[in-house]
Amino acid sequence: EHVLMWAELRMVPVTLVVLAFIIKEVRLLVLPPVALAITLLAVATVLAPVALLVPLSSDLPPSIVSVVIALTMDYSLFMLARFTENRSMGLAIQRNVEVVLQHTGHTVTLSGLLIAMAYFGAL
Repeated sequence: EHVLMWAELRMVPVTLVVLAFIIKEVRLLVLPPVALAITLLAVATVLAPVALLVPLSSDLPPSIVSVVIALTMDYSLFMLARFTENRSMGLAIQRNVEVVLQHTGHTVTLSGLLIAMAYFGAL
């Protein structure tokens, strides 16, 4: 059961290599692992008290790790690709961040919330 979780975690460097080819900006590759770590910490913080009250399936941690890795890398690719695209058009960094958040931030947030609702509704 935990083999799957570790297999997923070993794929993060491979995913970063793919992101590097698409994004072509090595400095931005720091962001996806940071977002992944923060997200996994947030999930653990929410689930720890729940696990004290309700027995959770042993399948839950590997499946959560899989979903979190997939969504974090997917949304990172989405937003970083838009960021590098805007940067190539000459936008200043501050304005670029504003544009990315304005045009893609709400889409990523809403999509993440819908996936979380569907995922936890299935539990």
